[in-house]
Amino acid sequence: MNYTTITNTFYRLKLIVKIFYPRDRTWYISILSGAMKILSTLRHMVWLRSPLRVGYHWLRWCIAFALSGNPAKWMYVIGVTGTKWKTTTSTLIATALEKSGRNVCLLTTAQVWMSGEKSENQSKMTMDSPFKLWKHIHKAKQMGVTHLVLETSSHGIYYFRNFWIRYDIVALTNISQDHLDLHGSMDHYVATKAKLFKQEHWKICVLPRDCEYFDIFAAQAGPHPVTYSMKQPADYQTRSLVADADGIDIVIKSSTPLAEEARITTKLVWVFNAENILTAYTTLRTMGIETAPIQDAWEDFTGVPGRMEPVPNTRWLTILVDYAHTETSLRSVLETLKHNKQRIIIVFGATGDRDTTKRPKMGAVAHELADIVVLTDDDTYTEPSSRIIEMVRKWIPRPEGDTFQIIPDRKEAIHWALRKAQSGDIVLIAGKWCETVQVTNKGSIPWSDRGIVEEFLR
Repeated sequence: MNYTTITNTFYRLKLIVKIFYPRDRTWYISILSGAMKILSTLRHMVWLRSPLRVGYHWLRWCIAFALSGNPAKWMYVIGVTGTKWKTTTSTLIATALEKSGRNVCLLTTAQVWMSGEKSENQSKMTMDSPFKLWKHIHKAKQMGVTHLVLETSSHGIYYFRNFWIRYDIVALTNISQDHLDLHGSMDHYVATKAKLFKQEHWKICVLPRDCEYFDIFAAQAGPHPVTYSMKQPADYQTRSLVADADGIDIVIKSSTPLAEEARITTKLVWVFNAENILTAYTTLRTMGIETAPIQDAWEDFTGVPGRMEPVPNTRWLTILVDYAHTETSLRSVLETLKHNKQRIIIVFGATGDRDTTKRPKMGAVAHELADIVVLTDDDTYTEPSSRIIEMVRKWIPRPEGDTFQIIPDRKEAIHWALRKAQSGDIVLIAGKWCETVQVTNKGSIPWSDRGIVEEFLR
């Protein structure tokens, strides 16, 4: 080997080292950033129900499950699904289980509880990736958790995130239109949710009699689902109810396993939370949890952050931050507030890269039930803000002016609504609840609806 060959070899090795271990990593990071943008673009080009995408998620589940060792098999697993109110119902269940002395792990859109340790869910996902999900469950097992309360989404079911988790009991809150960007139709959406209730001999299914899709879920659940209802005969039904801005007083009558009545009083407010209480109570009593710790746990329960969460102020306003982001949830919240006979100002928008069919319907509900409408951005993701706003605007026939404003900048929109509000008004800021980031076309930025309100009030 001559000198030239040795020198060339040396310089080639040096070049390889520079490529993989550069001193100045700026260009290296730029290349990686560019590669990630290309991958992100390709990801959005692949249809959500494409066999390629579904197969990718199945492969991720296989790897994550194999690495996990299935720690959930050592726990009693409670699943809560539905379009709305999953988080509040799951939290009610976890709170009562803790009060009864159980070691609990709670995984929801809003929070992560782990054997008494509580933190915010930073992922903005109801069910995280299978790797993070199994990591949480593995940590829970190490901390001695005996009961796992798992908020379960249709995305999680469709993309195998919860595959092979052995649920001991599953509860349905309600069903309305959502996520049709993935499912395409209500039939597919309902069928995906119903998979969670497929009958195994050990599984208990809790279903709402008042749900228009009850028969579909009952067919999956087998001959003996446990039922509950606010309006008609069921295994657990409302005997009497007082629900207002001061709290809830509800009497629940049950026919199984023994005929009994239980009175629940709580600081939770409004009628829809009474339904959450009924769902959670039915689930807990079906599990065999005594009534006393349930009553004690819920007596001072005030709710989940971002669910009709009040922002204290000295301006004699009712300022609420809420997660409502669908036609049905907006209607539910606005109809509840309408009973107060106060002027309602709503600030809301629609999420980008998601179900587009619900956008004009959300606009129609806001126009119908709110006195003043402020249309703004939610999380736009990769979609142009102007396109999202125009689709919502279609079914808001009122002209722009004192009762209707389009302000894409969400901070400016909230400020406009608060300046417009007068003593006695209700200001509802809907869509982003307690989220700490807003996802824009340019990436994520720090965010807090409540923080912006508090800053304005100061």
